[in-house]
Amino acid sequence: MVERPPLENFVYAYHSEGMEMAAQRNPMLSRYYVQAPLTDRIEDWPDDRFWETLLRRFPAEMAARIQTGPSI
Repeated sequence: MVERPPLENFVYAYHSEGMEMAAQRNPMLSRYYVQAPLTDRIEDWPDDRFWETLLRRFPAEMAARIQTGPSI
């Protein structure tokens, strides 16, 4: 989750590397997910890696609308 405005719709996207999702929590709280290998640990996914992966997997026009920030 990130304290940033969400996309206007709930979105699933499929990519050759895995799926991702964007969900609205409230006007200033967004929830994003990326599919990762079961062997990965949370420590393997710092914010920089998460955002790079999420933005690369979403279509460019959608990724351009996502506001990143520190995860909470």
